[in-house]
Amino acid sequence: MPSSKYPGEIPMVSQNRWFKYMPSRTNFIYPVLVSYGVTMLKQAGFKVDFLDAPVENVSSEDVEKKMAHYDLLILEGRTAVMPRLWERVKAYKEMNPGLEVAVYGDHAMNRAREALEHGFDYVIDCGDWDWGILNLARELRRVGFADPIFSWTRMKDLNHLPLLDRDAVNWKNYHETWRHREQFSWIQSGRGCYGRCTYCSWNYTYYNCQMRTTKSELVFKEIQHAHEKYGIREFLDDADTFITEPLGVELASRLLDENLDVFWNIQTRADVIANTSFTGLEVMKASGLHVVKIGADGGNDFTLQKIQKGTTVAQIRKAVEKLKAAGLEVHINMILGYPWETKKEAYDVIRFVQSLQPNQAQFGLIQPFIGTPIYEEALRKGWFVQSPDAYSEWDMKYPLLMGEMNSLEISQLYKDAWSQFYFSPRYMAGQLFKATRLAFTEGNLDAFKHLWRGYKAVKDGHLRAVE
Repeated sequence: MPSSKYPGEIPMVSQNRWFKYMPSRTNFIYPVLVSYGVTMLKQAGFKVDFLDAPVENVSSEDVEKKMAHYDLLILEGRTAVMPRLWERVKAYKEMNPGLEVAVYGDHAMNRAREALEHGFDYVIDCGDWDWGILNLARELRRVGFADPIFSWTRMKDLNHLPLLDRDAVNWKNYHETWRHREQFSWIQSGRGCYGRCTYCSWNYTYYNCQMRTTKSELVFKEIQHAHEKYGIREFLDDADTFITEPLGVELASRLLDENLDVFWNIQTRADVIANTSFTGLEVMKASGLHVVKIGADGGNDFTLQKIQKGTTVAQIRKAVEKLKAAGLEVHINMILGYPWETKKEAYDVIRFVQSLQPNQAQFGLIQPFIGTPIYEEALRKGWFVQSPDAYSEWDMKYPLLMGEMNSLEISQLYKDAWSQFYFSPRYMAGQLFKATRLAFTEGNLDAFKHLWRGYKAVKDGHLRAVE
């Protein structure tokens, strides 16, 4: 990814993998799929350099200096940076006429011809980027060329994935703001989801609304390997929907049997937790499960039904109550700015999240990814604020869609959601009490660091991210 077009702001992939520019370095999500691709390329005998310019603070000039040394450059293309990538690809090829350039990502898969017209040699048309990258490189090594739209089927069995080479994609560069231990990284027990949420580019573009999981013993081996080789003590499972039973309970039992001292965290759906046995949650808690991220994504049943979430407000509330009763921390992800919601309904969503009293909440504006049902609906109903082909505007600086509320109202809604949740007297008092209790009872000062990181992320990051 190229460096930022906004001075002092950092291009990031955030909630629901939405691209956005942030005015502070809050969190960087470890690119698990790309890391698998780099690992597999190295194991196949390729010489591989991985470069994440925003994360590594590498300038455009420094990136350009590297171009002369490459035969094949593989870039990720999100909608917001496509025009910038077109410019950079042209410049890179002028510096190195023999350079071939491939692109992967949801935008490229849905706009393959466009990418080829703007200078890319290959579009990796495969939902499993790592598998597609590997097979493109193999094809070029074998015969010297490949189809420009390089279509490759998804992996049939995730159990053949290797242990991640976390030196090749340096795990120390990535972190979540809410982490509880400094030695933090990601794992992945599955890909895809059985849901059909109308906004989800990953499920519609990559996984065809199907999910695959790995065996619990292989998830355990990845955790054990990362813990013993790299000293990692806390993990977030990057599965789109973590399956608690049987996979989570089996994983917990192995962690307990081996007495592995780690925290682990998951992201999943409300219906998964609502249907999980309380005994299962207790076993996972005992093994080190700490934070459970719930993709609520709607705060009333009409919206949940309209986006085909497959859950209800009652299930969200039940899931949160069960997690709290098991002693687990709850993180709620919520989408704001649906065009059909009135101003009152939109602010009721904020109040709904507050009523759940989660430990953390994250808010994002609806993004109508190309290739999703909500994108097609937005086209039909004229919800786009400006032309949907103005790709540079897909950066969450301003709302892309409006309906019952105008753009200024939606931007204010976003800011109010963050400030009303995190700066409410009840929330702030509760967090200070928790940090103080841990300091006195356990001598744990990390809770204060955690609190300060969160405050800075909200004040200097999220509240300034949308104009």
